[in-house]
Amino acid sequence: MRKRPGAYYDEKSTVAIERREFHAFLTRSRSVANRFRKRLPQGECEMRGSVILASILFGCSFSAATAATNQRVSDGGRTQIQTQQQSRLQALAKRGRYSNYQQLLGASQVQVKHGAVGGGLKGARPTPEQVQALTQQTAVDLAALGFTAKDVAVYRQSEIDLFDIAQRFFAGSTTAAEQMLMADTVVIATAGKTMDGRARLDGFLSTSPFTVVKSLKGARAPGDTVYVPRKSGANPDGTVLTVTSDIEFTVGKKYLLVLSKNWYEQWVAEKRKQTEAGFIAVPYLAYEILPNDTLRDGPRATRSGEDPRSIAEAANELKKFSPGKRSAGSTP
Repeated sequence: MRKRPGAYYDEKSTVAIERREFHAFLTRSRSVANRFRKRLPQGECEMRGSVILASILFGCSFSAATAATNQRVSDGGRTQIQTQQQSRLQALAKRGRYSNYQQLLGASQVQVKHGAVGGGLKGARPTPEQVQALTQQTAVDLAALGFTAKDVAVYRQSEIDLFDIAQRFFAGSTTAAEQMLMADTVVIATAGKTMDGRARLDGFLSTSPFTVVKSLKGARAPGDTVYVPRKSGANPDGTVLTVTSDIEFTVGKKYLLVLSKNWYEQWVAEKRKQTEAGFIAVPYLAYEILPNDTLRDGPRATRSGEDPRSIAEAANELKKFSPGKRSAGSTP
């Protein structure tokens, strides 16, 4: 395995940044509530302080005195967090995954080590409220990626903590093997010519088609076509948009692709768009396959940890995260 330090910017990196801002906001909110508690009589302290914190986080109506205190918290930041969380939950409901989210909340919680997590938690012992908020976010992520409470239990038997891996996945600190666990599709496939120039329903401008040669995870079969969506491409008005985070594939070359159709569907639902026909999945990792079945580091290597050196090594790493016969995080 070869070490790949550093990180690249992509959609998950953006989510990680928003996650850090979310936890920083939680810390500021709790600080405001604690300062207000000190001004109250002993009997009212805990009750009113809790109301303030709940109101800040969830936008409930509250008294004029509480509203004055909440002015110290950015209205724009609070609105953004509320809107994002509501959008994510609505997207889960639209996809029929909201009950999975509710069950995941009761299945486990994120185990935060002292000083180990950023975004307002680093360097300080996390409060129960912060752990709960992080757990809720991670439960949304797991439900969005197709996991269930049963999957959490199955993997726990093999001492694999899905909540921990999912939290680190969106923070950008998972290995290639762990990213394959978070994916629902891993295939060896041959790249075709990128298709663009038409109005799409899903918010992307083009797709790169791939013909499956072999499937390592998921239900794709040899000969199937999978599509990797791209934000780059020609707009209907003829203008061309180039997004540097899009992966550049070479027509005719073979790649090992680590993909998620679930994340594509979640992204489209959150943007209030419509999914396109065909098997479309966003890429986590992509390795060019060399003639001797070794892997080139890229065009998208792991953000942390080590990259597999060959197809065989990637398959062996994937097996380590496949307890029993259940295919967690799967998609039709």
